[in-house]
Amino acid sequence: MKRILVTIIGFGFFATTFAQDAFDKKMQFGIVFGTGFNINKTSTLLDRKGIGFDNTLGLNVNYNLNPTLTLTSGVEFDFESYKYTPRNSVFYFYTDNNIIRKKDFDVSNDQQLYMLSERQYQVNYFTIPLFLTLKTKAFGNMQYFGKFGSRIGMRVGGRINDLGHNVTFSSSDSSTMEKTEFKNTNMTLQNDIRFIKLNAGVSGGAMWNFSGTTMLVAELGYFFGLSQIHQAERLTGDDKKRDYTLIDGGINKHQADWKYSVPQAKQGQVLLKLTLFF
Repeated sequence: MKRILVTIIGFGFFATTFAQDAFDKKMQFGIVFGTGFNINKTSTLLDRKGIGFDNTLGLNVNYNLNPTLTLTSGVEFDFESYKYTPRNSVFYFYTDNNIIRKKDFDVSNDQQLYMLSERQYQVNYFTIPLFLTLKTKAFGNMQYFGKFGSRIGMRVGGRINDLGHNVTFSSSDSSTMEKTEFKNTNMTLQNDIRFIKLNAGVSGGAMWNFSGTTMLVAELGYFFGLSQIHQAERLTGDDKKRDYTLIDGGINKHQADWKYSVPQAKQGQVLLKLTLFF
């Protein structure tokens, strides 16, 4: 995190070497800070608990095609968190911080069964924004704009924090569960969250040329999910659910009814961003 911030600030100072009138510059380089919230729309297995939160920082580049039309791109790092609760009973097997995939389950290994009560995802993305920006003419030192386009996120890290119970079954009655409350923290998420996330949307705001060629830009936008954020079935192979990690225990929790499943969710985002352009 510190290295990312130092790199962005250093690049911002480097960009000040490009000197033209602020609104007439062909290219503008800016440092981006943003915050907001996300709303995951789930349809299977898990339900969203409240709203999630997003934080963003990065670099943006404006390429002015003409005085009122700009192509905006750059690189950003998104830090997201959100929570789910199970619709019915949900289980998984794990060892240490590793949640076991269906294809890796081995009854002969020491794998603990866990019953989920609440799950928090913390996911980090490397994001490339691609936007077309429509601007008004400058009014004094102010200019207003609207933009539309896409945010393409690539997962680069994160973790899962779970609340729930370790579960064992009575040796005399396989339908009787014995539960011990336990927190599973810093669990791996690469077999759960997809590598690519696609969002598209619109935003609007204003540019303020407050000193020389330096501009402060504020914008508010909404972005809706184009892709599922959780893993889906494999396209090939006999067992297309072989990478699933969660088990849907149904309402009655009978082992005979258990089946591997996965959440289905698309993510909407509301982001407030501030960009300092040089």
